[in-house]
Amino acid sequence: MAASRIVWTPVPAGREGGRLKLSVLVSPRLTGSAPTLAGYPEWLDWPAQRPRYSLVFGAGPAVAAEVTGPAPRSDLWRQLFPGTTPVVAAPAATAAAVTVPPIRSWPPVSARDLARSEHAAATAFQATAPLSVNRMASRGPGLAEGVRNGGGRQDLVTDIPIPPARLARARTLIAEALARDGYFLGGPLEDPESPFDPFSAAQIDFLLARQFHHREAADNPSPGGGSLAAHITRIAAGDPVDFHAALGALAQYPALQRTLGLVVDLVVDAGAPGVPAAGDPVAVALRVEWPPLAPGGGYEAVLPAVNAVLTAAGFAAKPTGTLVRNGLLRLDSDRFEVVEVDADGTADALSGFGQKLLDRDDGSSGPAVSPDGALPIAVDPGREPAPLPSHRADSIGVVQRGRARELRARLVRATDRAAAPAVLLADEPFGAEELEYGIRVDVWDDTTRGWLSLCRRSGTYDCGELRFEARDEGTVHLAHTTAADGDPTIYLHESIFAWDGYSLAASRPGSITRIVDGQEVTTGPDTDPTGPVRLRTSFRALSLPKLRYGRGYRFRARIVDITGNGLGPNDPAPDDFGAATPLVRHLRFEPVGSPDLLPAAPRTQGESLALLVIRGNYSAPATGFCERRIVPRRISPATAERHGMYDVTPTPVNPGGMDRPAYSEIVRRDTAGFTGGGEDPGGWGDTPYFDRPLLEVPYLPDVLARGAAFRGLPGLPPDEVFPVAFDDRLSWPRRAPFTLRLENGSGAPEYDRVRRVLTVRLPPGRSADVVCSSRIDEGDLDVLGIWQWFADSGLTPPPGTTVDDLRGLAAQGQLWQLTPRRPLRLTHAVRQPVTPAAFGKPIAVRVPGDTFARIVDVLTLDRASTAKVDFRAEWTEPGDAPVDPAPVVRSGRAHLTTLATAPDDPDGDRLRLDARHEFHDTRHRTVTYTAVAATRFGDFFTETARAVLTGTDPVVIAPGGFASGTLTVLNPADGRVYDPAEYEADPATGAIRRSGPGSAIPDGGTVEAGFVTGPVTRVNTEAQRPVVVDVRSSARPTAPDVAYLVPTFGWERAGGGTDITSTRRGNGIRVYLRRPWYSSGDSEELGVVLAVDGAPPPALRPWITLRGQDALFASAPTAAAPGAAEFPLATRTATGLVLAESETVPELPRVAVAAHAVGYDEARRLWYCDLTMPPEPAYRPFLRFAFARYQRHSLSGLELSPVVLAQFAQLNPDRTLSVALGAADPARATVTVSGPTYAGDPARGARLTLLLQTAVPGRSGALGWRTEAESPLPPVPGGGGEWGAVVTLPGPPGSTPMRLLVEEREVLPTAGSRLVYADAVEI
Repeated sequence: MAASRIVWTPVPAGREGGRLKLSVLVSPRLTGSAPTLAGYPEWLDWPAQRPRYSLVFGAGPAVAAEVTGPAPRSDLWRQLFPGTTPVVAAPAATAAAVTVPPIRSWPPVSARDLARSEHAAATAFQATAPLSVNRMASRGPGLAEGVRNGGGRQDLVTDIPIPPARLARARTLIAEALARDGYFLGGPLEDPESPFDPFSAAQIDFLLARQFHHREAADNPSPGGGSLAAHITRIAAGDPVDFHAALGALAQYPALQRTLGLVVDLVVDAGAPGVPAAGDPVAVALRVEWPPLAPGGGYEAVLPAVNAVLTAAGFAAKPTGTLVRNGLLRLDSDRFEVVEVDADGTADALSGFGQKLLDRDDGSSGPAVSPDGALPIAVDPGREPAPLPSHRADSIGVVQRGRARELRARLVRATDRAAAPAVLLADEPFGAEELEYGIRVDVWDDTTRGWLSLCRRSGTYDCGELRFEARDEGTVHLAHTTAADGDPTIYLHESIFAWDGYSLAASRPGSITRIVDGQEVTTGPDTDPTGPVRLRTSFRALSLPKLRYGRGYRFRARIVDITGNGLGPNDPAPDDFGAATPLVRHLRFEPVGSPDLLPAAPRTQGESLALLVIRGNYSAPATGFCERRIVPRRISPATAERHGMYDVTPTPVNPGGMDRPAYSEIVRRDTAGFTGGGEDPGGWGDTPYFDRPLLEVPYLPDVLARGAAFRGLPGLPPDEVFPVAFDDRLSWPRRAPFTLRLENGSGAPEYDRVRRVLTVRLPPGRSADVVCSSRIDEGDLDVLGIWQWFADSGLTPPPGTTVDDLRGLAAQGQLWQLTPRRPLRLTHAVRQPVTPAAFGKPIAVRVPGDTFARIVDVLTLDRASTAKVDFRAEWTEPGDAPVDPAPVVRSGRAHLTTLATAPDDPDGDRLRLDARHEFHDTRHRTVTYTAVAATRFGDFFTETARAVLTGTDPVVIAPGGFASGTLTVLNPADGRVYDPAEYEADPATGAIRRSGPGSAIPDGGTVEAGFVTGPVTRVNTEAQRPVVVDVRSSARPTAPDVAYLVPTFGWERAGGGTDITSTRRGNGIRVYLRRPWYSSGDSEELGVVLAVDGAPPPALRPWITLRGQDALFASAPTAAAPGAAEFPLATRTATGLVLAESETVPELPRVAVAAHAVGYDEARRLWYCDLTMPPEPAYRPFLRFAFARYQRHSLSGLELSPVVLAQFAQLNPDRTLSVALGAADPARATVTVSGPTYAGDPARGARLTLLLQTAVPGRSGALGWRTEAESPLPPVPGGGGEWGAVVTLPGPPGSTPMRLLVEEREVLPTAGSRLVYADAVEI
């Protein structure tokens, strides 16, 4: 079996006077077969072993070395390493080099830089309100910083997400880079498969961050073959806490290592022979004399050489690189950078935010709209505001760029050395970097202006039953980790340390819960004894500086070697900042949260913490009020400490300058909360309400929350800020909450400083969207990191805004990144809208052939209190089906549409209506439209009741009834809302019942019904007369069906006593029409189609009414085309109408029409229309009537049906019969008949006969008269249509019933005559 090995590694440790100092790390590698330490007697009491040491400088002779320091303690050794300590044999060295696994890292500076750029730009250009989701997402990839402020390109948060289709490709390229180089530092990546679409630095760097924190072996390349297996074997071999692992764990306790003899301090006389002169680098090797090292002793010494620099003042290992100078890490170089925020949390927040933006972007633009659960219309997700995520800054960290590359080089060299034969190690001396174990960090601040170590500690080591105490400095070990699933990939963070205000080498007092790699881990000041190594340690931090917001800090890092040596905290000059970081101020990046709200009374319907509501109606405003207690946000004790709230002036007794008596108050306030509130489990749940107005803050309130700031309060200009102080001249942590009260009324808000009540008033039906934020002092900006990022960026706000303006807005709590806003809604709910919706002047829009109409109007309404408007239509329409005995009138009604009214619509109190009303035909109707406006606040008046529904029996849930459209029925067991088809409701009686056996509501099941009692709507007729709209016909009427024409007559009697007149009116025609009527709807009339004026053109004559003389009788001439004025019974006349025939006959002139109403003759079951014309000079002219149905309520050009030509008809002339009794002799009467007649041959003139008749007793009608005398009634000479004669009566009037009968006959040209007139006058 191979001999066990002991590695003695010499580390130069300086020069003191004439002696060179050296420390040696003793590292055994036991390879025997014994399973416990009892099999290795030399190691049962190592401190008792006394090896002798000497040094060899270069090729010189050995120089004796003297062991210094206290002798090691065997008692401690035996307590820690008894003979039962397990020993797992160290693997034997091989000549083959071991493959170094890939090293994963990610550049945290990228996350910080992107966050800084985004927040600075947002402060400059979107100071008071964040962009919407759409506008954030539409800024385009990589908005040029030059566009913003003349700089180079800067990635945006929306550049972070990688399209899903390319994500796998990005992972592959990263894995290939890791496999090729063994590490990958981030930055843009070219894609050979998509040369014109490379991955940006933001995409790759943030993907690396995700892979770093969400570790998956599939993302990592695997070393090939046996090298991977060997590496996993080495990991597994180190798992048991055996002797070797225990010794390795002691590396963090150099004082204990020296006490146990594992670190040996040596000195060498600088003047001894063999020690070279100062100034030249030299290789230093150790020689060890120890009996077990003799041949056959079972041990082999491994004695690596070290390159050293020997000067007149020092003796140290020689660095091989440039990152170490004079024992200090070069934190001033560009390889290191201070990161002021939690970069890991920032990367995760920005990645999630960028992906959310792209997920919710809908491609539209527009200002951000604050979503509000009280709105009836959902806010477009793309218009939601998109505030950047906030960031944590619990510590200040230093990162090393490219750290994975450096570790890779070291591991390659180390693994090569591990496989090399021991004799070759002296030929390849170690450099200083290979001897490093970690660093010790010092901090300098601009207040104390001195350096303090962050690693000084006082340690207690409990070794079994013995205790060892020491004061020293701990070490920040620059370690790395691997995944827990056996994946050999190394995970190395670029952060080398992060200071959170406490020691880097000791835990805070008490247990602390942290999240480590997604696991909740509780750590404390003590370590527990593990396995057989019975070691328990406890450390107390010494010389702690203060981490305070606003202070400037520098850091320096002293190199610590593997023996725990390094520069002391006072070794570098106090004013030497050469290897220190630049001055960085510690700033608060967490925003000052908006105040919290506490309820002041049990919750009412529809109310929430952020929604205050009072209830009334348009005619009866609310009489009560609604309140919230406004209290400052809580902060942690650590945050309060960083604000310096527990700092006092240092004294010799209290050099730390901490307010120690405040500790008990801190403990009390850290866990305290408001108590004594009322319980409302059915309303506010676990949140109590506080009906007492004056509260005291029991916890630690935010130091910077000086008060609350409200914007948007009713009664103030929209942008005016109303501040209310929390401090009110109180010293922190005392703060004075106040009450926000909402009540009915108007006017500006009022604040009562004594009662601490801010009263805000709203009139009925009004809501106000208010934002509430914390108010800070302008001086507080100096400690807020987001503001400083903007101030340092040099960005210039848009024209019209200055940096001073932004400072003023910040102090008012109006910069959302510094003081996020909480939206509040104040509502004065009303059961019904404040005013009904009222129509303007609605019109019906139709195009030819449409069976529907678009109803268009602009209504007025009270938008603030109106959630929707229902439009309803009612009308009557005549019907004339020939199968029916008579025409009928039917009623029609329809629901036109419902328009929801968004409260923020730019139309204000106007509502645009453009709705389709489908009639399913083209006919005209006269429609009455009604607008029913519903309240916006119905949810605030909802009542609930439970009922058991059995069968289909109705159950009354609201004895007074409920408002239609407000009922909701749900299953109280699971909250599922039932479809209205599952039940039937009667709003008038307030009853509900199951719809039937198939209802989803179980028979006998319990339901919970929500409803609103009382009216919730208002109708337009409350404010205006009923609105009637003529919906025009969109098609021509059908042609009338003329049955026949008959002449019509009228008689007029006048006078009495001695003068009697009887007039027969002729010139009338009755037109009978067959059914049906109303082909175009209501108001359809019969039109006489006429020429517009003058003589009609020949082309028009077939389609219009014409007139002509009777060829048998000569008379005065007449016009061929009657005019519209010649029809006195016409209800209206119209001109310029288009004939239906013009669609087939081109260039037909337009016509006029004399429209006449029609009536229905129930006996004949025909429609009829009466026409009359003025008396004509022509005798009995002929007319050829052209008829068309006329619909005046029709679309222009479609008023007339096709023309129908009727049979010829003659007009009968008027005749007047006059009887004048003689004044001297009443028995003598003068009889006269007048009226147009024809001319020509006197032998063929009209013949009038006068008959004197007396009454026949007992008879009536025509048979009741007997002719006593008959004589001609000759024409009056020169009368031209007048006949007369004097007749002697049988006696004076009244002596006997008598009458005079006149008959007129035309004499035909051929032969014979015909009766054309008869009239009688009784005397």
